[in-house]
Amino acid sequence: MTTSRQRGRPNKSLVTRANIATVAVKIVSDKGYEALTMTSIARELGVATSALYNHVPNKAELLVLLQDEVMREVDDSPLDAAIHGAMGPRTSLKRWATAYRNTLAEHVPLIEFIATFPIARAPLSIALYDKAIQVLLLGGVPDTDALPTLVALESFIFGSAFDTHAPANIYDTLGSDIPAPHLQNAVEIFVNGISESTTATQEPTSPQRTGASPTTNPYADAPFDSGLERLLRDVSDSHSAH
Repeated sequence: MTTSRQRGRPNKSLVTRANIATVAVKIVSDKGYEALTMTSIARELGVATSALYNHVPNKAELLVLLQDEVMREVDDSPLDAAIHGAMGPRTSLKRWATAYRNTLAEHVPLIEFIATFPIARAPLSIALYDKAIQVLLLGGVPDTDALPTLVALESFIFGSAFDTHAPANIYDTLGSDIPAPHLQNAVEIFVNGISESTTATQEPTSPQRTGASPTTNPYADAPFDSGLERLLRDVSDSHSAH
């Protein structure tokens, strides 16, 4: 006669930091960040909640794990290509920044944590930032400007990730008593220009795989592209002997 495994003694292989991170991403992807709790993770793994605490002692540590798992989804192959001389630094950074923005657009509630929590316990995040700095240096950015440029670039990426969820009428002033003729004219010119330039677009594809925007919000893509151009204007597409 066989005996079943004693209750309360979960298979230890189920409870690892990697498995916890994978399940955390699955929960927030399926049900949203409000559903992410230690109890919900334990339920998905089929273990007692107490079994998680040796690996993840608190919610902050759980978010560190989640941050690194989300960073794993960011396509950093353009950075690698630039480091190995197969792509220009500016082109590389533009492609990476777009992939980063589109990944964060799927994880907007995590942005505040990423922006304010030290990265010391997030190894994938550290590696990603290190590559980005290396590519900035390869593109001729002075040592003294490398970190400020990365901070400005990431701040812009964070804001644009929020923009992807903005409604198409966010700048609509109809119904307001405040006259804003310059704003109204600028919006009209912009929207008309976007309409003309997208009359023959391809079918939408996955933003994580192609760099396409995860939304049709007219204020998401074109301003992001032009903003990137401005932020990276001092980065050369030729490798510098840094």
